[in-house]
Amino acid sequence: MTARVVGVFPMEAHARRRRLFAALEAAFPLRFEGRDQADTDGLDGAVFVGAAPPAKPPACPWLSFEHDRVASPARASVHIGTDPLIDARLRGRTLTEGLAGAARPLRPADSGRVLATTPAGPVWLASAEEPRRYLASVAPAELAADEPLRARLRAGSFLGLLPLIHLLREICAERPWTQPAPRACFIIDDPNLHALTYGHVDFRRLVAHAARGGYHVAIASTPLDYGFVHRRAAALFRERSGQISLAIHGNNHERHELARVHDEAAALALGAQALRRSRRLEQRTGLRVSRVMCAPHEECNQVMVRALFRLGFDGLARELMAPVSQPAARAGGVLADWEPAELIGGLPVLPRYGLRADGEDLVFRSYLNLPILVCLHHQDLAGGLDVLDATAAKVNRLGPHSWMSLTDICRSNAVWWRMGNALVVRPYARRVALPVDRDVERIVVETPPSEPSVELRISCGSASTSGPAGGAFDVAGPFPSLVEIEMSSVDRVGADAVPAPSPRVWPVVRRLLTESRDRLAPLPRPRRLAQRLIA
Repeated sequence: MTARVVGVFPMEAHARRRRLFAALEAAFPLRFEGRDQADTDGLDGAVFVGAAPPAKPPACPWLSFEHDRVASPARASVHIGTDPLIDARLRGRTLTEGLAGAARPLRPADSGRVLATTPAGPVWLASAEEPRRYLASVAPAELAADEPLRARLRAGSFLGLLPLIHLLREICAERPWTQPAPRACFIIDDPNLHALTYGHVDFRRLVAHAARGGYHVAIASTPLDYGFVHRRAAALFRERSGQISLAIHGNNHERHELARVHDEAAALALGAQALRRSRRLEQRTGLRVSRVMCAPHEECNQVMVRALFRLGFDGLARELMAPVSQPAARAGGVLADWEPAELIGGLPVLPRYGLRADGEDLVFRSYLNLPILVCLHHQDLAGGLDVLDATAAKVNRLGPHSWMSLTDICRSNAVWWRMGNALVVRPYARRVALPVDRDVERIVVETPPSEPSVELRISCGSASTSGPAGGAFDVAGPFPSLVEIEMSSVDRVGADAVPAPSPRVWPVVRRLLTESRDRLAPLPRPRRLAQRLIA
């Protein structure tokens, strides 16, 4: 499809925001052009920054930012209106914004529609007639080097970019991606299944709360602990798979485990051992372990990311804003946390957020159709499980969410749209599955770009091909009613083909001490003793 063209006036405004407009071009099927004030021909949309629109405005939707910037930022609240023009996930919300206190209020026309206000007055307006004309108070600033687009659409920083995103979605409306249903999952790092409890987590109470609250909890457990599983804990996880599941948390859970590996062979050995341990657990207990790596301490370098992708992990989950000691997936690329997942070295990376993260940002995650992954540790439940109930209720107030395991979130992590007899699919996980209508004759698999770029092997039904990430792959039918699409490395390696790391005693000793500390945590004096022993 030919990309839509959006003019930016004056030309200097485009030049001053090259990184911002380049990021938006990566996020939307359109391109921006700096234009002279009178040059409005052939445009699908227009953006005016700090300059009045011409006497004869373009015959397309346009947005005018009254001010290029504010002199001195001041934090205040922004109330998003309830006008039907506004996305339902934003209507009626009151959100905090760092520029709101300095944004000059606008004067609405008699027939205008007010979309957002601050205590001082309106800051985002729309015309009543079409093509729609929008007026906003403050333009978004240029992105800093290596700054992701998402940094300008989050709690505390959204007033400039939100009206522009609204306009771009309107311009691209004829290519509406069908999104998966809103999805969510809690992730608790560290607990193992050596007993029915772990620290402040009682699995029986946890599944009871999850059943009442309608949510799902993934236990990110260290594969080193998979050698023994309590019989009753295994039975509970099998019987209550709708409320609780397992995922992979490192391999031995040593300090900087996924960040200090700089040798490809060592990285492959570490990841392969985690997979073999997971498989043996499944064979012994009948449980299922999600092939999603939940990064210990949110650390994972590029060498390890590449190894996980080659070994066939479904994805990596980590907090993007957490500090890391290696330049790994530091914060991803310009579209980090903007799409359902981002490919880094070919591996889908799903952002997750701490339990205490800014609750306002959940609104923007919902607005961007992102899965909501909330991570925590057993210590976060020292005061009881009500904090999970309250967080789940807060998520569901954004709109009903399907709570599911990390495996199911990955398999549903794709968007698609119909184009005549073709179905265009963009997968955001290594393996996805989606229903296909009988009259679909072609499936076009649009793979997301990867940083760094990699060669992918794409399987769609019974057909397969290969090519660089970011390309499109056309597959002819017929297709079954449920089609599976898989993205894998062209040099994929099976876990059984990778030699095991040399046996070491320290990981076992360290894990025993750490587990003892965690299990004694509810008891004050033994906890302090355990902490001194492993310090």
